[in-house]
This record gives sequence, structure tokens and C-alpha cells, in this order.
Amino acid sequence: MDAQTAAGRTGGRLAAIGADRVVVLAVAAVVGWWCLRLVDRGLPGRSLVDLQVYRMGGAGVGHGDLYSLALPSNGLPYTYPPFAAALTAPLAQVPLGALVVLWTAAGVLCLAFVVGRVLAVTGVPPRRRGTVVPVVVVLSLALEPVWSTLSFGQVNLFLLALVVGDALRPVGASQRWAGVGIGIAAGIKLTPLIFIPYLVLTGRLRAAAMATAAFAGTVAIGFAVDPRSATDYWTGVMWDADRVGGVAYAGNQSTLGVLTRWGGGEPASWVWLLVAGTLSGAALLLGVLLHRRGEPALGLCLAATAMLLASPISWDHHWVWCVPTALALLSALRHRDRAVRIGAIASWVAVFASACVWWGPESGGVELRWTLAQQVPGNGYFLAALGLLGVVLFAALPRGRRTTPADERRGRPLVRARGAAPSSAVPDQDRSRVTPG
Repeated sequence: MDAQTAAGRTGGRLAAIGADRVVVLAVAAVVGWWCLRLVDRGLPGRSLVDLQVYRMGGAGVGHGDLYSLALPSNGLPYTYPPFAAALTAPLAQVPLGALVVLWTAAGVLCLAFVVGRVLAVTGVPPRRRGTVVPVVVVLSLALEPVWSTLSFGQVNLFLLALVVGDALRPVGASQRWAGVGIGIAAGIKLTPLIFIPYLVLTGRLRAAAMATAAFAGTVAIGFAVDPRSATDYWTGVMWDADRVGGVAYAGNQSTLGVLTRWGGGEPASWVWLLVAGTLSGAALLLGVLLHRRGEPALGLCLAATAMLLASPISWDHHWVWCVPTALALLSALRHRDRAVRIGAIASWVAVFASACVWWGPESGGVELRWTLAQQVPGNGYFLAALGLLGVVLFAALPRGRRTTPADERRGRPLVRARGAAPSSAVPDQDRSRVTPG
């Protein structure tokens, strides 16, 4: 290959990568403008109310009454740990219009980061990722958890990026701080704590210790910034599920929410713990097996599914994990028949694109009187999670040997299927880029 040809190819690759970034930035800007219009129009429930709650918490932290605050427009209280309020304190100084655009655009960029990282781990080469990332980001905007997150001004995409960026780390990157991102995410919203046992069970003990230390650090910061509010949170507020909304509400797609709607009222604690513990435990163990057998991206998504099933409240917008799950599942099913792949992915995407959880009547406890025909779509995200567990167990779980920690330290392929390339290995031309952390 002569120098001119090599230079041309290099320039083409750089142009492709540059174009992909420009497209993502343009999409982020457009979505930011769209969300600003939502605020200007004052649409009920779609005026980035959660971002306004974060802003309120940032302005109120340090005064000892964080959990007595409520938005004047709708009475929504602050429900996050004091550490989260301390992080958002600067938001109170930014004009709301500018904040809406910047926050929303940053969320879209976080989504693009997650898509790119998952594609890299599942073996998509850089040149192709430059085309696929913006396409997936645009298509993801049609999924209800994503556009709900954006229109509410929720923090979910930032937490998603923290966890994915921490758990799926590039080859050659320092592992010194592995786990810190997960610990910080848990300090903002407690549910990511489930990724700490996931790290332990996948043999990443140092990262688990770092995550635990980082989380403890967020608790300490909360007490240092606002000791009275921190005491209120850890001794009372965090245990009050009704503070964040009714358990029976259609948007709550957790195991507890489903049991409540099916039974016409909240179940006994032991019933919820038994059912939720069994389902989330199964999801977590399947995630560990997937990691050990060469599917770290899907393994991480199964751990996230365990989180969503176990939490007493898993709002519809918490299910933004549907995006990386679709990508990881598509990769894990690559050796299956085309009909199996298309059927599984199409079904998964259709559930979240349809917004089926909102098809029935909702609010005011009407969900407790749903008919069977309303229960099925109304619990759609929960049922999709159960379907995912079945697909993983019977179709996506590689039937190969488990790896050892030594294999991972030496960078060896995690599994070799009969007659196939290593299932989690990045292609040769990109092997130096990304590996599970």
C-alpha cells in the first residue's frame, strides 16, 4: 500500500468519525430545543419537572430542611440523598432555559457514549460504529423510557453512562479507579448498589471494594454538607416508598408494582421479598454466567434487570437500560437462526416503543381494578424482563467453558464456541480498544 492510499484511507476514517460526532451533537441540540419548548408550553408532567426538583434540591441543600421542600407548581418533594443535592447545587445558578438545553443535550451525549461502548465491547469495529452510533441514538428516541427520561429531565442517562463506562472499560485503561463510577452512581440514586455484588461475583474484587469506598464517600459528603438532612434521609426518607409516588401507579414496573396491581393491593412483605428476590437473583446469576462465558455487555444488562426487578419503585423512565440490552442481546444471539434473532429483538424493542404501560387507565388507584386485558400491556416492561430471562437462558447463554480471573488478566478470549471466534473478543483490528472491566 503506497503512502497516498494509506493517507486517503486514514482521512476517510477520520472524516467518518467526525461526521458521526457532528450528527450526534446536532441530535443533542435538537432534542435540547424540543425540551425547552416543553417547558415554555408548560405541558403537565412533561416540563422537565424532575430537573426542576434537582435544581430545587441544589438550592436547598445545606439548610437542614432538604426533605421538607416541594415544587410550588405540583408539590413534588426532593427524594434523593444529600450527596445528589450537593452535586446539583450549581444548577440553581443557571437560568432554567439554558439549563434545560444543556441538561438534555448532555443526556443525549451520554446515550451516544453508552451505545458506542456497548458496540465496541460486542465487537463492532470503529469505522462501522461511526455509522451505527448516531442511527441507534436517533432510533432510541422513539423508545418510551428514553423520551420520558428526556421530557422529565431525569438523571437516568447520566447514571447509565457512569455504570457502563465503569463496568465495560477500555483495554489499556488504568484499572486503578475501576468501581468508582458505580459507587458515585449509587450515591446519587441507591439502586445501582446492586452492581457491587455483581462485581464481586464476576471476580472483580478490587473494583467492588472501590465502588463500596466511593459510595461510602458520597454518604460522608452528604453528612458534611447537610448533617441534619442526611440524618433525616438515612433514618427515614429512604424507607418511604410512597414519597416517590404510589406503588400501584402504572409507571411503576417493578415486581412490587406488578404484584400490587395484580392483587388489588400491596402484598405482604414476605411475598414481595420472595418473588422479587427470586426473580432478581435469577437475573443477577444469569448476568454473572454471561460475563464468565464471554458476553460481558449482556451480563451487565442482566444485572441492571435485577436492579429494576428488585427495587420497590422502578418507574418507566428507569428502563433506559432497554437500549444497551437490545444491542447486547443482538450480539449474543448472533449464532442463532435469523428468525430467533429478529423475533427476540423486535419483540423487545416493540414493547418499549409502544409505551404499552400507558394504554390503560391510570392514577388515583384505578390500576387496582384493571381487567386482565389491561394487566398484560400495563405490566409490559416487567413481562418483557421475564421474557428476556427466558431468551437468555434458552437462546443467548453460551454453552462454553467458564473463564478464570487469570484468563481475564492475560486478556485471553472469555469463551471459544465450537468452530467460532471468541464471543466477546473485539475483532483483531480493534482488539486494543475495549474489553470488559
